[in-house]
Amino acid sequence: IRSRQAIIEAAFTLYESGNLVPTAQQVADQSGLGIRTVFRHFSEMEKLYVEGDEILYKRYSELPVIHPDGSLQSRIDQLVTERAANCEMFAPYIRATLVQLWRYDLLRKNYQKLCDKFRKQALRFFPEMENQPADLVEAVDLALSFESWNHLRMHRGMSRKATIKTIKTTLTSLLKSA
Repeated sequence: IRSRQAIIEAAFTLYESGNLVPTAQQVADQSGLGIRTVFRHFSEMEKLYVEGDEILYKRYSELPVIHPDGSLQSRIDQLVTERAANCEMFAPYIRATLVQLWRYDLLRKNYQKLCDKFRKQALRFFPEMENQPADLVEAVDLALSFESWNHLRMHRGMSRKATIKTIKTTLTSLLKSA
């Protein structure tokens, strides 16, 4: 079990360093174990990716649940602050998952569960969205998505603070019309 955990942690370390699709040899080198040990525990890399993804989903699910409170702006502030912390914490792992979605059905299903969880949280925070046009609901969902966060942080080069402000501004504009 220690070897298996070391292999998973090695993959996580590689994701954190920017290697989103590590080879079995890279995982072996990072873990300090032999490649045969890696393949004894994970006969295919898919099994490593899926088990790592399940561990991360469990970690995410164990985070404290925040409850909406206060004015619309207060709820926007609460949710965006919480979502920003989660996006930053899980970014390397989500990026590694996104790179592999086309290849592994179980990763697609697990990522869909995460997206559904994010959406349900938004609906709980913003009851104003109930009975609103689908395009408004989708726009709010998009603004709060990891993909939006990642686009602003990675592709636009924005700081965490600027990204938070941009997402809050977007949500405020969208939800004030609801």
